[in-house]
Amino acid sequence: MANVSNGSRNRVFGASWLGELWVAELGQLVWGSRLARGKSYARQGKVLDLVVTPGTITGKVRGSQTRPYTVSLYFAVWSDADLSVIAGEVMKLPRLLGQLLSGQLSRELLTLMEELEFPILPSEQYHADFSCSCPDWGACKHIAAVWYRFADEIDRDPMVLLEVHGLDATRLASLLESAIGLETADEPAIACLPNEPHLFWQYPHHAIPDIEPSSAPPAPALLLRRMGNPPYWSLGTDLESLLREVYRRSSKVAAQQWDLWQQHKEQLSSLPPDESRAED
Repeated sequence: MANVSNGSRNRVFGASWLGELWVAELGQLVWGSRLARGKSYARQGKVLDLVVTPGTITGKVRGSQTRPYTVSLYFAVWSDADLSVIAGEVMKLPRLLGQLLSGQLSRELLTLMEELEFPILPSEQYHADFSCSCPDWGACKHIAAVWYRFADEIDRDPMVLLEVHGLDATRLASLLESAIGLETADEPAIACLPNEPHLFWQYPHHAIPDIEPSSAPPAPALLLRRMGNPPYWSLGTDLESLLREVYRRSSKVAAQQWDLWQQHKEQLSSLPPDESRAED
């Protein structure tokens, strides 16, 4: 269970692209003054508590009565069989795997999940169910308030959207680890590069993958941050704090080396064939 803190009154709901998509869907559920009043409630801190559990986002909203109203938003929880299908598809796209391991949800992943009929976000095709203990009918201002507040959490950590579907950080790491093991078990062994220096540069170019390094995430080590320090970590300093700078520098160096490699290839391509082979 994840207990979510309340946001400030000046919070802009949906500051990230994912948060913006989340807020946009609210316009399909709540209309007119209810939408504006729900945003006002959220900004005024009337969402007293927000709890995320698999399948449900629950919030207490202070209204006109003494007792706060209880709002629940309901979502599909992915089964083990569902997760096996998802993991198998993600493994076919290593860039998506890398994004998930670094705590990112991309537009490409959202599209893939919709194609698999496991949508991460509600949409016109996959509507969200909800309930409120107030006497109002339909989607009320209290539901809107909780919806806006959850946009704060998406902006802070987009992986919370996976938790709603029952996929927390620990389960995600275990799932990807299992998928990697299954994926590599049936693959043929890859030939090693020759150790002799005079043979190394004669190795076929097509055997070396030309993969562009992924960009550094805006908030590095989100998955590690959510999982916390591993059991074997005994130093007083937080592991995530130590690795954050390593991730930043590694991403920068990888991008620089990629640019140098591209420049080198351009130079080789401009040489006559004989000179190009000599340069190799």
